[in-house]
Amino acid sequence: MSELAQDFDLDPEQELGVPFHYEEDTRHLHITFYMKKPERNKRKSIEAGRPIFEAKEMVRIRIVGDPKRIHCAPADEESLKVPDPAGNSIALTYKQRWPKHYEAFKK
Repeated sequence: MSELAQDFDLDPEQELGVPFHYEEDTRHLHITFYMKKPERNKRKSIEAGRPIFEAKEMVRIRIVGDPKRIHCAPADEESLKVPDPAGNSIALTYKQRWPKHYEAFKK
């Protein structure tokens, strides 16, 4: 059993759609969720016959002590695959991977 699998506790009421508890050490990371400037959605604009703009939830990840490494991605993009307690591989999005940071952003 991997170290990640040993850290899981079954938790069927876990928010964000993860059926178990997942945590990782983030002391070396600075994780920030934010809203990207609204951009025009061309397909929806054509369908509606008027400009439709959509903002997107994003995550910015910086490694502490390394100002040149910055990773930005959509918050609902797949971030990591982890084994669940049954041994299956589950893909976590950034907001599922770091739910405490995401919840702080949403408040």
